[in-house]
Amino acid sequence: MGNYVSGQVGNYVSVTPPQVRNSVSVDTLIGALATSGVALLNETPRRRAAATDSDRSALRGKAADVFVHIFNLQHEMEWMRWQAAQRPESLDVSVAAAYESAVQPSIR
Repeated sequence: MGNYVSGQVGNYVSVTPPQVRNSVSVDTLIGALATSGVALLNETPRRRAAATDSDRSALRGKAADVFVHIFNLQHEMEWMRWQAAQRPESLDVSVAAAYESAVQPSIR
C-alpha cells in the first residue's frame, strides 16, 4: 500500500491506487478533447457568419458607390434633356463641357 496516495477530504480519508489515478488522467484528457471538439464545432459557424457579415458589408458599400454614380449620370442626363426641351438656345460648348466633366468621373 506504499504506492497509494492518500489525502484528507472533509472528514474522510481518500486513498487512490495508481491505476485509478491514471484512469482519471485519461478521463480528464478525453473530457478535454471532447470539450475542445465541441468548442471548435461552435466556433467554426460563428467565424463563417462573421466573414459573411463582413462580405455583405463590403458589398453594400460597393453597391452604394455604384448607386451614387448611376444617380449622378441620371441627374445629368435629365438636366441635359430638360435644357434641350425647354431652353435649346442655352445649349452651347460650355454646357456640353460641363456635362462631360460631370459625367466622365461616373463612367470611369
